[in-house]
Amino acid sequence: MKKSERHRSLETRGKRKRTKGRLKELFNKKELQKQARISARFLAVFLLSFFVIYTLISFLPVELFEHFTALLCAFAFSLFGYSSNIILGEPVQILVNGKYLIEISYLCTGLLESTIITSAILASFGISIRKRVVGILAGIFFVNFLNVLRIALTVHAIVTSQNVAYIDFIHNFLFRLTLFVGIACYYAAWFLLATSNPKLNLCTKKSKKH
Repeated sequence: MKKSERHRSLETRGKRKRTKGRLKELFNKKELQKQARISARFLAVFLLSFFVIYTLISFLPVELFEHFTALLCAFAFSLFGYSSNIILGEPVQILVNGKYLIEISYLCTGLLESTIITSAILASFGISIRKRVVGILAGIFFVNFLNVLRIALTVHAIVTSQNVAYIDFIHNFLFRLTLFVGIACYYAAWFLLATSNPKLNLCTKKSKKH
């Protein structure tokens, strides 16, 4: 009798373990499906937002954005002690120190990067509209700051160095890579802050005091 009882108990435990294993697998599948739906929705809204914003921008004269970027760059150049003269046209040009002619084309305006970060924030569901609007405005400011800094440092390299390969590397690869890495880091930081629960943190602090 004792052996049969032990055998039954072992079978029962085995069944429970198998049931738990199946439930875990089922839960994991459901969780994966949920995450897949969230990712698909994010990607769909991101692409749609990017297309709509990019289309709306295309109706505006690109010289407007180039001129605005040139004004910001001229201010940045002055901090390095360089004189600059803006020449309107397509693309807008900046004559630095009366010697170096710098072109500010569409890719130098930061519009592409601003559109990417705006679309990503718009596609972030579950976050209040207010936080998303603040995130977009701060993101556009951050992108323009990085972009102008990139151009200013490139011009500084042109003035101080005659190595064309070095200048081309830092401008077209290194600084552009830094810009996109900066965008990714900004979005990650914004998302973590936007999804944090300040009320929960406050309650935790109060409970620790008590």
